[in-house]
Parts: sequence; structure tokens; C-alpha cells
Amino acid sequence: MSKFFNLPAELIIDIFAWIDPSAVLKFQRLSHRINDILSSKNFAVVNMRRSKPRDPGYHKISSSPTIWFNLPANHQSEYATKNLWSLSKIQWRMKLSPLHNRLPESVGQLNQLVILDLATCGLAGLIPEALCSLSVNLRRLNLGSNNLTGAIPKNIGALNALEFLFLHNNKLDGCIPSSFAGLKKLRHLCLSENMLSGEIPNSIFELPAIESIDLENNLLTGVICLSSISNGTLRNLNLSNNHQLNIENLRLNNCKLTGNIAFHI
Repeated sequence: MSKFFNLPAELIIDIFAWIDPSAVLKFQRLSHRINDILSSKNFAVVNMRRSKPRDPGYHKISSSPTIWFNLPANHQSEYATKNLWSLSKIQWRMKLSPLHNRLPESVGQLNQLVILDLATCGLAGLIPEALCSLSVNLRRLNLGSNNLTGAIPKNIGALNALEFLFLHNNKLDGCIPSSFAGLKKLRHLCLSENMLSGEIPNSIFELPAIESIDLENNLLTGVICLSSISNGTLRNLNLSNNHQLNIENLRLNNCKLTGNIAFHI
């Protein structure tokens, strides 16, 4: 067996290239050297070219992209490049396995995506920074009702085509990034039911297209200056059940108000 482990890397790649990609993790446990070889980008390219993953939704990946989550990282990247690059919509409601429930970094390669909706899928871990590279086409991002942790990516404001952002009912913490000011087309923002703290950037209330903001049930603090709400687009604002918020200088100049404004604090 030791002789096998000492074979040239090219030969080991050729031997293992025919295995189902979803079984790669099992063979990586054979030795440290085998693990290094099977974890390489070179092996992922060869393996994905020679063997199609066994998955009932393989030919309907836009409705059931389970295989993408189940693969090793380099395989995920290769799979996204070969099979997902042209998708404009991923919308999925089935539960992910607890062993394979991280949003792949290769999501940043899906430049044609207009809608990414993975709410209630059991996602866990961090929101990958790579997601922020989908700046051209992504209009709707819904990762609500999952188990996501950590901070909202600092560069989320780079998603300058985004109109709907739903990250509610997770375990996100840290501050709301100041880069939100770059979301000029954002209409609906929901960050409720998290553990976000610090002050709310006033730039959120100044977004030119914003219609609703829901920041309920967080740990937000500070003084909110709403004097700049004069574009007439904001209809719903929910700041209830936060740590300590104070409203300062509320003006509604030149809004041509009609009906009711839903305002919760």
C-alpha cells in the first residue's frame, strides 16, 4: 500500500479521476498525500471532465442544485464554471444536509444570476465575500430563515443592481456596513431577527429607491437622523425591539404624503 501512496501525482490523478466527485472526500482520508492531490484544482478539472456526479437533479440544476453544495471546494468551482454559469435564477426550498450547508465561494462566478433565493434551506456559516462580485445582474438576494453567522460582507454595497435584500431570521452579528450607501436601486431591505449591533448608517434612509426597511429584533443602538427622508419612496420602517435607539429630527418635506406611513420603533 505504501508503494501506491508514493506513485507520481499524475498517475494517482489518472487512477482516481473516474470516481464519482461526491465520493472524493471519502478517498481523501487515505493519506495526507492523497488528500493533497485530490484537493488540487488540477484533479478537480480532470475528475469533473471524466465523471458526471450522480444526482437526480443533475439535468435540472436550477431547481435542485444539491450536487453543487456536496462537492469539495475546487470541484464546486469547476462545477459552477461548467454547469451553472448561464443560470439567471436559483430558487430552492429543500433542506441541505448539515454536512454540506455552506454557500460555496464559487457563487461569485455566477455572473448571470438575477435571482438567488435560498431561504429556509438550512444554510450555515458565513456569507461569502465572493457573493459581492455579482454586481451587474443580481436584483434579488434572499438568504432569510437560515443559520448564517458572522458579519454581513463589507462590500455588499458593490451589488449595485440589487432591488431586494432579505437576510432576516439568521444569526448575523456585527455592524451594518457603511457600503449599503452603494445600493442605489434597493427597494426592500429586511435584516430583522439577527444579532446586528452598533449604529444604523443614516445612508440607508437616504437610498433613492428604498420603500421598506425592517431592522426589527436586533441589538442596534444610537441616534437615527431621519431629516433627509424627502424622496417620497419610503413606506414602511420597522425598528422595533432593538437595544437603544433614539429618533432625531424627523422631517417629511415635499413628500406629497397620502395614506398611512407604517412606522414601528
